[in-house]
Amino acid sequence: MKENLIGTTIFDTTGRRYVIEKQIGEGAQGIVYESSDGFIIKKNHTNKESRGELTKRYKWIINQRVPKEARMVTPIAILSEPHTGYVMKKVKGHVPLAKLINVSTKVPFGEWYNVLTGGLKKRLEISTSLSKCFRNLHIHGLCYCDISPNNILVAMKAKSIVLIDPDNLTSTGTFKNTILGTPRYIAPELFMGANQPNSLTDTYSFAVILFELLRLGHPLLGDDILENTPEVEEHALKGNAVYVDHPEDASNRNTRILPAQFAFTEELKSLFERTFVDGLHDSTKRPTISEFRVACQQAEDLLMTCKNPDCSATFYYQADKALECPWCLKEFDKPYRFTCTEAITVKDSQFEDGKLPIPEKMTGELVLKEGFNLLCKRHFEPFTAIDGEEKVAAIELTDKQEIKIHNLQADIIIIFNKVTRQKKNIGQKQTSTFNPKEDVIIYNRVTDLKGINDIFESCSVLNYGMISS
Repeated sequence: MKENLIGTTIFDTTGRRYVIEKQIGEGAQGIVYESSDGFIIKKNHTNKESRGELTKRYKWIINQRVPKEARMVTPIAILSEPHTGYVMKKVKGHVPLAKLINVSTKVPFGEWYNVLTGGLKKRLEISTSLSKCFRNLHIHGLCYCDISPNNILVAMKAKSIVLIDPDNLTSTGTFKNTILGTPRYIAPELFMGANQPNSLTDTYSFAVILFELLRLGHPLLGDDILENTPEVEEHALKGNAVYVDHPEDASNRNTRILPAQFAFTEELKSLFERTFVDGLHDSTKRPTISEFRVACQQAEDLLMTCKNPDCSATFYYQADKALECPWCLKEFDKPYRFTCTEAITVKDSQFEDGKLPIPEKMTGELVLKEGFNLLCKRHFEPFTAIDGEEKVAAIELTDKQEIKIHNLQADIIIIFNKVTRQKKNIGQKQTSTFNPKEDVIIYNRVTDLKGINDIFESCSVLNYGMISS
């Protein structure tokens, strides 16, 4: 007979009492209740013999002091005998990520996608935030293990994301996990029993979640598999199927999901191929969480908003195609865009001190939007291990179609003209116009400038270019 705790009083190991008011969920590991004073109680399905091991694990999780940047709700207390489980604070104002993945049939698809669930813009915001959560767990030596859309909560009207259900949080070699995750998201090597969960299996699960969030379908479930038996689908989820977008094998295409060109940038497309083609059965070939994070940020920077007031969808700017909204087909003038690069120096006799800045690595293309800010970590140092939203400069397109840069930093920003070889400094709170065809914008963190060579060895460069119509 199923145990019913509603209306009963239970205690944690400190003696605090909780009156169980209602059940709010149930999974393979236990039942989730809410107490009358607003706490969440997770009571495990387990026997007395297993209680000691689970309690030991919960104590370990509490003592880990999970970084706040991981946005994870962890236990604050452990249930006393005869119950096995823990107590957590309640997350308010959030919904499960599954609500943005499971398509509603109650309203037209376009309304559900763009209005009710925020469209491509909201999905990329969530993807960037989620990648940061897992990266912060991984750099602290932790692995989440059970990644699923029901364990990820998002705020629809704010940039907030929370991870819940921390039961399986671990670090390599600390605990042997009997629950390897939710089957739809488990990495193939875990099904084989050859590995315990780690950061590489987390990355696989994250990639599946990201694919589903952007394309609204699973990366291994094509049309034929979806029309077959549950056993065939289960076999495919274990890694025994071809990636639906495999570049050389079209045997498992899915015609029911959003087209790749609608949801992916070229960089995202490449990362998914590395995950589900090269890295499907070789975890060492998968991209890192940081690579996904940077790609999602860069994808956000390429988004445009439809100016049709009856539409307002978000979509990618594509340089090689006519600029039109894919939802309402309204055409637009092409925007200004620019690219972020890191600079190296090479010898050039025509340049002061014999040095010329040459772009070494493209770090992203951006579309000029109203109220656009350049951020230090995001646009100049995207692969840094430290998060931050420190504003470097504001970019503005005036009514006269001039582009202005407003320095928001104490450090000097330099405009260098590639044609005349002249440079001018923009001090703190100063503003300058620039020529997108000739000027390079340099954000310099060195306050004592001892020559152009020193500048180029210690800064990042922005090359600005205008797209013609």
